[in-house]
Amino acid sequence: MIPSLDNRGLLPPGIHLGTWKQVETAFATDPRRQSLIGNAKSFSLSTINSLYPSPLFLAGSTFSDKGYPNDIEATIKIDPNGLNKAQLVTLFQLQSMHSFIKNNMEIDFYVTIDKPGANDFSVFFQYVGEKTAIAKNLQPKDMRGVVEVDKWTTP
Repeated sequence: MIPSLDNRGLLPPGIHLGTWKQVETAFATDPRRQSLIGNAKSFSLSTINSLYPSPLFLAGSTFSDKGYPNDIEATIKIDPNGLNKAQLVTLFQLQSMHSFIKNNMEIDFYVTIDKPGANDFSVFFQYVGEKTAIAKNLQPKDMRGVVEVDKWTTP
């Protein structure tokens, strides 16, 4: 279940499970958020789903009281041990398209390799960060929530 925004205007800390329908109902409340969430859903279902049915996390100011979010953050968590060579190559090609995906679809998309020592963007996205900390008089390492889209491979 996806909770309401907290008194800071942010998703409460933690990982909140929700279906695409729940994400849309809770956060696609204006044309900008409808576009960002729609882009993330379309990209996920068309580009990632067929290659990597793995955990999908969404985050960022789309899930806050910010008037006009710049983009939506997204990551998939991949276990590299379960992939064949062709999947690994495609995965790295997809990650190399980060700027294209961000500029054209407004999705700040990263691949999280589920391995000790690797960057885990599902954790990184939970930090408030510099811009939000300044805007809301918080500390950059304060925590906010992210959404794990449950059963995301089906609309």
